[in-house]
Amino acid sequence: RLPPFYQQRAVEALKRVDVLAGVSQHLANILSAHGAARRVHVCGNLVDETRFRLRDEPGETFSVLHVSYPDPVKGTELLFEAASLLDPDERAQFRFTIVSGSDRHQQIFRQMADARGVAAQFDIKACVARDDMPAEYTRHACYVSTSYSETFGVAIREAQQAGLPVVTTACGGIDRDVDDSNGVVVPTGDALALRDALRRVRNQRERYDPLQIRETCIARHGRDAFLRKLADLYH
Repeated sequence: RLPPFYQQRAVEALKRVDVLAGVSQHLANILSAHGAARRVHVCGNLVDETRFRLRDEPGETFSVLHVSYPDPVKGTELLFEAASLLDPDERAQFRFTIVSGSDRHQQIFRQMADARGVAAQFDIKACVARDDMPAEYTRHACYVSTSYSETFGVAIREAQQAGLPVVTTACGGIDRDVDDSNGVVVPTGDALALRDALRRVRNQRERYDPLQIRETCIARHGRDAFLRKLADLYH
């Protein structure tokens, strides 16, 4: 959301650079549409697999993790709506955790949950330190993203390195890395589809192989993969 003056300068810079890199094909397409004069090299982001381990064995309650902050582009309201659409007799089968960025964010999310009548289903945390996030992933059975747009989706890839299946909206940067083997992609803004996807992953959770999910993500975005793509920029 740059002011017009800076938008113009950014477009001009895209036409002058010698090498242009992007974190996803989605971002590459955006840069090309805005006048990038050179091919965009897609090198991803570094997701350091040494920080993450496979999740714990899930309990009887299906625990879902969401990392976000209150911004319309993040679409977190969709998660509260999807939770409210669960049948009353199945709500006890789901437990949602939201990691926000501050006390203020926590308060906003709690108000949103109250408005939907689902506050009892949500554990909303004000903040979790970066070094504590790897352990946070291991305590959940699934990760959910509700964004309208993501250039890459670091938290999603971190969840995958912990072996979690992912339910995500078709937000751009993650779309190519989620398929039937590791999760479900739903349309943006569609609470019914999100609810149904959460049901599907819960009911079929035995079919998702945590080790395969982790290894696939490492092969695409781990240390060696990222360094190899970065080195390609200089050849």
